[in-house]
Amino acid sequence: MPKLVDYSDRFEALREAVYVVTLRDGVEGINLAAVATEVYMSARTVQRLLGSAKALPLLGLQWAERKARRRAFDLHRQERTGGTPQSDLDAILETLPGHPEREDRTVWWRIVTAFEGSRDWARTARADQLTGLAHGCETIMATLDAEDRPFEARRLELLLTGAGHQISSGRLSYEEAESVVARHVRAVGGSVAASSHTCHGGATSAA
Repeated sequence: MPKLVDYSDRFEALREAVYVVTLRDGVEGINLAAVATEVYMSARTVQRLLGSAKALPLLGLQWAERKARRRAFDLHRQERTGGTPQSDLDAILETLPGHPEREDRTVWWRIVTAFEGSRDWARTARADQLTGLAHGCETIMATLDAEDRPFEARRLELLLTGAGHQISSGRLSYEEAESVVARHVRAVGGSVAASSHTCHGGATSAA
């Protein structure tokens, strides 16, 4: 009987390897040799599996998004069994990179920021993220007067987007961004989640 090769397992290993390399070395470190070392394969074998090294960043993004979805599922399961529900503010803060317990967001931002100017899959990922962020900002500002709501939701969205890019470039820490965003939401009179947020020490999990 011919030996069967489980290519699905190999691709899973490659996805995780690109994720690890990106977290450790940044997108500049994503190459066939580095990924091959992580999975104990030759660079030639990895290239044969993929066809092109250009596919590597997408694999890392897929692994980051999977980890984020898994974290979100775990959070919802905790809430159903009596865990503390996360506020709307926590949810939008979790779109930011830089939190030590959410490394997948850091990897996501590194890959998407580097490739959204040249790859359709990165642009799609960014568009999906912005759609979710806009919805979260609208939810937080839902308590405002109808006249102010769209403007303030958009302003919060821009604040968070800018914070994400500054964290990614090393000009801002996650903690600084968290403080600025929470203070802004309180100042404009957004959801009461902003005030309760300060009582339990900031965001924890979910994607």
